[in-house]
Amino acid sequence: MPQANQKENVQTARRTLSAMQTGLNRQPVTPRFGRVGNPLRIGNGPTHTDHAKQATGTLDLGGLIIDPGKRRAVIGGREIYLTSAEFDLLWLLAQHRGEVVHRDRIFAELRGIEYNGLDRSMDLRVARLRKKLGDNGQAPRTIKSIRSIGYLLVTDLPVE
Repeated sequence: MPQANQKENVQTARRTLSAMQTGLNRQPVTPRFGRVGNPLRIGNGPTHTDHAKQATGTLDLGGLIIDPGKRRAVIGGREIYLTSAEFDLLWLLAQHRGEVVHRDRIFAELRGIEYNGLDRSMDLRVARLRKKLGDNGQAPRTIKSIRSIGYLLVTDLPVE
């Protein structure tokens, strides 16, 4: 009797594999939504990106010059190529240089959503921005992490 079950299982597995290879697999799929709704929330007010686009003039932070009109940054005489998201983060921190910018505010202004305490997307964005600014992630001098609170852009940046 056990061999009959085993033979039946092998035949079922072969039919399933054949169906999958030909695209005829008709097994129902249960959708899992998890966190899909959270990243798709859209804020109502203007985002920080809108404010950066409307700003005029340059901001000189010692070794770092930021031009929001052209959406470019120059450090030590060389231009830094930033993504839109990285530029918006840098501009937000630069406008509040010397102050701690809370994660809640960063998420609200840059992504238009509330910070849920788990999202690490801004941490990754800050890490990429630090790297492009030539900063060391282990001992940052430009953008400092304030544990459990947010980030601080140093007022006078060292020129290298």
